[in-house]
Amino acid sequence: MNTRTSRARSLARIVGLATAATAVWFAGASLASTMAHQKVISPLPLTQPVSRFDVPGLPGDLTITGSADGPHRLVQAVHTGLTAPDTTYSLADGLLVYHVEGCRWFDSRCGVDLTADVDMTSPVTASSTGGDMTATGLEGGLTLSSSAGDVTVRDSSGTMNLESSAGDVRAIDVAARSLVARSSAGDVRVEFTQPPQLVSADSSAGAVTITLPQGEISYRVEADSSAGSTNVSVRTDPRSTRVIRVSSSAGDVTVRYADS
Repeated sequence: MNTRTSRARSLARIVGLATAATAVWFAGASLASTMAHQKVISPLPLTQPVSRFDVPGLPGDLTITGSADGPHRLVQAVHTGLTAPDTTYSLADGLLVYHVEGCRWFDSRCGVDLTADVDMTSPVTASSTGGDMTATGLEGGLTLSSSAGDVTVRDSSGTMNLESSAGDVRAIDVAARSLVARSSAGDVRVEFTQPPQLVSADSSAGAVTITLPQGEISYRVEADSSAGSTNVSVRTDPRSTRVIRVSSSAGDVTVRYADS
């Protein structure tokens, strides 16, 4: 065995041992974090209604629910593991800015989930660089964006602009006249309860599925997929003022009717 081969094998052993040690350390840290996990739920006082949310780096999920008659509420669920989150927030002109510090990369249980009840008729805007975002029962329109999680809307109406850089985008049982849905790294799925006027949906790395209500209405459908199949099974008319634009760079594209 020559010197070069011997050194290469020694280096491979060192790398293998280091990899194994790192895996063991991560497993131990995850177990310790789970064993130390505690959850504390507490309401946050609100001096005014909230309609806009800015939660940069939120290590958890944001859930927004429309309320017909109040009261407006904001509840935080603080999770501690080996480390504990330190939270601060401000509220002015309807904009909630919520910051979290203190969680470390090795602590899988440290984080904060936020739940908000808001006026169902108010337009809602939310931006997060952390976890998943869910909105339900809103009628005033939505603009939601997440850099690191899924975006989900249910039982809502009004103009919608939904975007995720690292997760799926789903709009289920919505009555949006105009809707934009984009994902850079996941699927896009939209299910309408009423015929929309304008839809633009695209994904850079997943499938795009648009489901329309049964009826006699025709749509101008522009569908394209760079690396998948294209399936359009709704009534189409190139002169229609109702426009559906869907595309995917790496998945299937489907425009269909809901099951009767």
